[in-house]
Formats: sequence, C-alpha cells, structure tokens
Amino acid sequence: MPSLDRGIDLYRKGQFDQAIGELTEVIRLEPSNALAYRFRGSAWFPKREYTRAVADYTEAIRLEPSNAAAYSCRAYAWFVQGQHRRAIADSSDAIRLKPNDADFYSNRGRAFSADGQHDKAIADFTESIRLDPKATKTYIFRGNSWLAKKEYDKAIADFTEALRLEPRRAETYVSRGIARLSLLNKGDYDRALADFDEGIRLNAEHPLAYANRARAWLFKGEFDKAITDCSHALRLDPECAAAYMSRGEAWAASGRHDKADADFRKAELLLKRPLVPVLR
Repeated sequence: MPSLDRGIDLYRKGQFDQAIGELTEVIRLEPSNALAYRFRGSAWFPKREYTRAVADYTEAIRLEPSNAAAYSCRAYAWFVQGQHRRAIADSSDAIRLKPNDADFYSNRGRAFSADGQHDKAIADFTESIRLDPKATKTYIFRGNSWLAKKEYDKAIADFTEALRLEPRRAETYVSRGIARLSLLNKGDYDRALADFDEGIRLNAEHPLAYANRARAWLFKGEFDKAITDCSHALRLDPECAAAYMSRGEAWAASGRHDKADADFRKAELLLKRPLVPVLR
C-alpha cells in the first residue's frame, strides 16, 4: 500500500526517483493530498524537472491555498528558471501567510536582487536578519547587494559578520576581498590579498579567488604574479572571463600586446560584449 510517510522519507534520504514513484501512487489514491503534491514537486528539483515541480506546487496551492510553504517552494522553482517577478509574487504570498519566517524574506530578497531591485532586496535581507540574526547566508546575500550598489564598506561589514558566524567559508573571504579591492584604496590592497589568500587556503580549487587576487597584484604593479594567478584560475575554469581580462591587462602592462590581445578577444567571446581594458 503506498504511503505518504514512506514517500517523504525516500525524498529526505535523497532517493528521488523512488520518492516520485511512491508519491505518484499516493496521489492516484488520494488526489486531494496537497502534501503529496508538494513533496513530489520537491523531488523533481534534483532532476531539474522544474516545469513538473511548478505544476505540482501549483496543485498543492490549489488544494491548500493557505499553505505558505507551497508558495515558497514554487517561488524557488520560478527563481531557478530566471522568472524573478513570479518568484517575488509567490514569496510575497508566503510572507503574507507566515510573516515571521526569516527564510521567506531571504528568498524574496534574492529574487529582488536578481531582478536588479537592490534596495528592496536589502530591506528583505535586513528583516530576515532581524528574525534570524545567525543566518550566515543572509549576511552574504545582503553583502552582495551592497556590492551591487557600490556600498563597499557596508558589504565588508556584512561579509565580516558572516565570517564571524562561519569562519571557514572560502567564498565569503573572496567576496570580502572583492569589496576591499573595489574601494580602490591602496591601504586595502594588502587586506584584499589577505582575504584572497585565506580563501585559497580554504579552497584551493576556487578560480575566482585566483582571478581576483590577480587584480590585486595588478593594482600593486606585480604583473608576473597577476599572470601566474590568472593562468591558474584558467586551469581550474577555462571559461573564467575575469581571468582572461586581468591576464590581458597584465600582458599589456608588461609590453606583451600580442598575448594581451588574444586574452582580451577570449574575454569578449565569453562575455559577448566588447571590452575596453583599463589598468588602474
């Protein structure tokens, strides 16, 4: 006999195909079981079957329109498909139904940020932090929104708090290094380098850590070191446009214009737009 509990247990164990099969049988026998639709929707996610996930979440909402979790799940399904306005709408419904859930604000903030509405994103992240001040990821999300607004000191403060909560997150060191580098203050180049060094120590396979450390070397006039870091980033990720761009600038500053032009052309192809390199 099919069992909802067994289907949910299979989902939580990561046995997604089996979970889908079990939950499908539950739905066949109980077509008004909203929870079965919601969990089957979530089981489609690891298979990247987002259209099916949306369909299941939509049916769960139809059956149980006061269920905030179903709106939040569908919001995330829209988000990963790049449909940010729909994600915002569903997250807003989730918040309306359950206004004290920190994750719902954080998720809507991510959708606002992806839609370029950074002020609204920051407001949502701030409310999420008020509700859950130990959520590391939300400080990182808000820090990235401050970066997008070029509010670098505020970005640094958020990344620093995230690192206080979770000091072994390589990507957070890299993000703080980028914010410090963006200040274009010579006193911060060394601190940016220290952040990139720590990010690399924690994760030696992080291409953007090398690519951004290369930019710090560029600003300090250490062109050979910049070239070395960019080349390492490209070994890790041959499509890292930032590494081609920075290496091109380093080659140009070193008088190797043939190599610089080749790297700039590659960066243009990856970014699909013309580049005007500027060495500061």
